[in-house]
Parts: sequence; structure tokens; C-alpha cells
Amino acid sequence: MTSMSPSPPKTALYGTPPSTAATYSNPSIAPSHGTTSKLLQKWDSVTWAQVAVTLSVLQGIIISCLEFYVIAKVNDFLEDAFTEKSSLPIVNVYFALFIVALVFQAVLTYEATIHKNTMQTIAVVLFNIASLGYSVIQINQINDLRRCSEQWIKYWNLYARAWGPEDATRMYYSTYLPNNLECIARPYGLNPKSSNTTTVWSDAEQAPIEVPIVYDMRDQVLHVQSALDALKPVDSVTYAIIALMVIVVVLSCFVAYKVYQEYGWRIFQAQGASIQKKQMLRRVHLFILFLKLNVYFSIGIVAQVVTATIYFQKNSAPDCQRDAVDCFRRRERVKYIVLPSMVIFGVAALTYYALGWFAIRRTHRGAMYTFLGVYLANAGALVYVIGFFSQNEETQATRKWLLSFASIQLVLNLLTLANAVWCLTDFDKGLGDVVITRKDMEMAAAKPRPRLELD
Repeated sequence: MTSMSPSPPKTALYGTPPSTAATYSNPSIAPSHGTTSKLLQKWDSVTWAQVAVTLSVLQGIIISCLEFYVIAKVNDFLEDAFTEKSSLPIVNVYFALFIVALVFQAVLTYEATIHKNTMQTIAVVLFNIASLGYSVIQINQINDLRRCSEQWIKYWNLYARAWGPEDATRMYYSTYLPNNLECIARPYGLNPKSSNTTTVWSDAEQAPIEVPIVYDMRDQVLHVQSALDALKPVDSVTYAIIALMVIVVVLSCFVAYKVYQEYGWRIFQAQGASIQKKQMLRRVHLFILFLKLNVYFSIGIVAQVVTATIYFQKNSAPDCQRDAVDCFRRRERVKYIVLPSMVIFGVAALTYYALGWFAIRRTHRGAMYTFLGVYLANAGALVYVIGFFSQNEETQATRKWLLSFASIQLVLNLLTLANAVWCLTDFDKGLGDVVITRKDMEMAAAKPRPRLELD
């Protein structure tokens, strides 16, 4: 007589569970009958979750190395092409945030394998798509830096034809500030410590100013042109980054689909077929995901504000000689408002992450109420950041990206608050039994799968 143990039902949410006729950990890649290849046998022991982690780690390592090369070359260019760089080096903050994003997606992928977080798996794909978008944008950012020098050389050529190359100092300062707010930087050639000075007309300030003498503009132009030539290898590297990101996005979409099915089967083993439990677990996964994304964007906001403020203070030092009172006010504002607010903002981000994680894992009402209070305060601070720094000259260099980060986080704040309240209502519906710990998932994964038994 033939008997069969109950087969796991098919669910629309998690897809079709693995075949009961197979005993492989990854049925979709099981070898055919009679296959004895050691390679296939070894591949059979690999799960799609392991493939996802490996892909994310390789992505983070390879592309981060290429991005570090970009940062190094851009820094060399800024050092060679400009005497006073103003806020141009702020672009390095965006490059660094791109590297942080690569590390962040690898961490998200690894944590998703531990907690079988299907929502986080999907988020990694979206995060990679956003990173691909930035890899395209950074080419334009580098070209903006390049155009600053190219435009200055163009202006110099125009003045040289009009005046002749002998009046180097006058031409240098006449071409100091082209009509481009993103290129407020002094090109290479000025020696601020020179004791030999002269008076020239400043197009920027519409007044005569006393400046160090520039002796030979032709040498300055050749030096800047050499710096531009040294920057050219960056183009091929940035295009290589885009190509790699495209490959990663395509592969991650396929792997995420496989991982989604794999996690779904693990969760089915641990939770059963209850639709209510699955919905509660999905809300928990979304809540944890929102917390992690908020931390990343908080880091981005703090990094941009602090860096932009430092560069502004550094480059506005000469203005203090002309307006000491205004200079003092700006320094006091940075000392007592900008930097302390960013410290509080960063600490609040870590605090609400810890509170939210503890509250949802322990279904602790007191911790969740505290989390909601801290989170509302943080959301209010974020609105203040948007309003204050959108009109503040200290952050003019990074205003566009800063407001983008702040706007995205504000949306995340609203989604997180709504999800937190929803999870709070689940506390009385057995959420504590639904939250799957790492140990629970390991025990579920260790259970033998149903198989056909013949009497």
C-alpha cells in the first residue's frame, strides 16, 4: 500500500514550494538522474541566498575599488588645477556616499539571509537601481569640475587676444570668476604668500583689489591643461562602473526572484499557511527595512551639511578682514546651531533605530511609544533642516543633493510612522509569536522536507 505525507500547499504569496520528489537544498538547479559531476554536486549545496550574498559582496568590493580610484584622480585634479578650490571638493562626499551605498546593500543582503526578510531582498534591487542612476550622474559631476578649468582657459584665450599675453596678472584676475556659480574657485597659479603685489580691477567684486603678481600666464594655462589631461583616464573607469552596475542590476533581479521563493518556503515552514501571520510578518519586515534606510539617509544628510559648512568657513576666511561682525555671526551660528544640530540629528537616528528594533523584536509597548516620540521629534528636526539649510549660504554648494536626501527621508519618516502604528496594533494579535528570530529560521531550515514514502 502506498502512503504520502501531506505536501506543502502552493501559495500565491511565496510561489510554488520545492518539489517533494527532490531532496536538494536548491531544487531549481538539481542535477539530472545519472549525473555524477562533482561540480554539479557542489553547486547543489549552494542556496540562492548564498549566491545573493556573494554577488553583493563582490559588487561592493570591485566597484568600491574603482570608485576609490575615481576619488584619488579627482583629488589630484583639484590639487593641480586650482589654487583655491572653494566648495568644489564637496563632490568627494557624494563619491564617498556611493561607496557607503555599496557597503550598505551588501549588509542589507546579508541581513536578509539571516532573517529571511523578503521585503529587504526587493529593497536591495531597488537600491541597486538607484546606485546605477548615481553612477551615471557622477559622470556629469566630474564633467562640471572639468568645465570649470576649460571655461577659465577659454576666458584666458579671449583676454589674451584682446590684451596680449604680457599682462598676466590682469588677465588672471579678470578670468578668476566666470559667470558660473558652480565654478567659484581660483585656478592654478596664484601664490597668496607672495610679497610682490599690484592693484587690478576685479570683475567679481566690481572694485580694484590688491593681489599677488602673476608673472607668466602661459605657464599657468599649460599646467591646468596638463591637469585636465591627467583626468581623462577617469572617464573609462566611470563607464566601467556603469557597465558593472547594469550587470549587477540584471543579475540581482533574477537572484532576488529566486531568493524570494526560497525565503517564502522557509517562512511557510515556520509560520504555516496563515494569511494573517504572513501580513503581520510583512509589516515587521517593512518596519525594519525603513529603519535601516533612515539611518543611511541620516548619515548622508549629516555628511553633506558638515562638509559643506567646513568648506564654506574655510573659504570665507578672507571675507572676515572686510566684515568682522558678519564673520563672527557666521562662526557662532556654525558653532552653536549647525554642528550641534547635526550631532543631535545623528544621535537621534541611531537612538530610534535601536528603540524600534528592540520594540518590534520584543513586542514591547513602552519601547514602541518611546520610539514614536523620538521619531516624531526627528521628523520635526528634518523639516527644520529642509527649511533652514535651503536658505543658508553655508550649504549652497550641496543644496540640491541635501534637499533630495532630506525629502526622501521625510517620505521614509511618514511611511515608518504609519507602519509602526500598524505594527503596534498587531501586538494584541499575536505578533510576538510571528516575529521570527534567527534561531527560529535556522531550526525551520533544518527540518526535513516532506518526501514520498512507499510501504
